[in-house]
Amino acid sequence: DLGAILRLVREAEHSGCQDACALSEVYCAAVDVYAARAPATDRGFSALCVKCMRALCQTSPADAREFHQRLRASGVAPLDARAYEARASMEERLGDGAKAAKVLAEGLRAGAQPEALLRHCLAELAPPSVPESPSVAERLAQAQARLADAAAAAHLRRLAASALAAWRSELDEARRRRREALFDGMVREVCIARRASEATDGILRLFDGRRRRSLRTAAFVVWRREPLWRRRTEAVAMRAATAAQAMLAARCLGAWRLATALSTAPAGAVEALPGSEAEGGAGRAGRWAPRSQTAPQIP
Repeated sequence: DLGAILRLVREAEHSGCQDACALSEVYCAAVDVYAARAPATDRGFSALCVKCMRALCQTSPADAREFHQRLRASGVAPLDARAYEARASMEERLGDGAKAAKVLAEGLRAGAQPEALLRHCLAELAPPSVPESPSVAERLAQAQARLADAAAAAHLRRLAASALAAWRSELDEARRRRREALFDGMVREVCIARRASEATDGILRLFDGRRRRSLRTAAFVVWRREPLWRRRTEAVAMRAATAAQAMLAARCLGAWRLATALSTAPAGAVEALPGSEAEGGAGRAGRWAPRSQTAPQIP
């Protein structure tokens, strides 16, 4: 029953089926069953073909093209403009505007209705722009413009190269001046250090010379004073020796006189000496008496 087929399709649509592939399979099965029984002018079958075409355009462009070719070849429902509009929209979405325009023009030639829909879609479809071939004068002007641009670019490159060369030369000159200034500064520092070293050596030599002269002067003064000290020491030693000899001579003279006096004096006189005893006097006389009768020689 054709009505049952349409009811099943509507139930599939209203059942909330979100899978476009499954819905397109339902449409294709319904079209296959419906095409065997429906007349070519059946409006329900035409609407079912449009739904199937739109579903296939969304899911499988190749199946959509094949389905459209089968519809045109079979002559079933060829006059519905919505099928052409769906096919043209798919081709435009895929980037083939010329093919979309061709499909719309084919629908107009076949007398698909409504014709206004096809004309509206064809007007909205932007035809591919074909560039106009320029004339000889335009090509010549374009060539001259390109030559001028190339000359300007070459001139700019030359200017950039010369500027770069000048910058590099200036940079090298600045580096050379900096190196020379650094070398001159090092030379000045070395000269200053050398002069300072020479001045220090001169001061040290001056101090050393003064110290040596002072040492020589002190040695000379000691050498000059040594004979005086020697003479003074000898004089002091001579005076001490002379005093010792004089004391010894005085003692020897006193002893000799006492011995002489004792030897020439009588015995009674010796005993009568106050504070003298015979033994003591004799002992003293023997102690002070000379060992020989000859008088001692005074040096």
